[in-house]
Amino acid sequence: MKIISEQFEDQWFGLPKDLLIEYSERIGTIGIALYSYLAACADESYASIMPDAKLIDALRITTLELKETLRILKDTRLVKHEPYGVNQTTYTLLWQPCPIV
Repeated sequence: MKIISEQFEDQWFGLPKDLLIEYSERIGTIGIALYSYLAACADESYASIMPDAKLIDALRITTLELKETLRILKDTRLVKHEPYGVNQTTYTLLWQPCPIV
């Protein structure tokens, strides 16, 4: 029998409080939603590959909102994005928590 935490291991993820506290004013609500979605889709290397249309549909935002929010996430060094193939983009989460001293 699996313990509850093992049953839901791949169904939950958390966003670090430090990230939200430090960046929420700069990235806004769409930035938080976009970062959260990318985090939920990311693999063990903190990367995901998908078309922009998937993000636009999932978050119900415009293309302009996506482009502007990605620029903000890039400028704050939270997300790197690069074209991949014809209609896809590689998104990599860059934020790393500060080490506990």
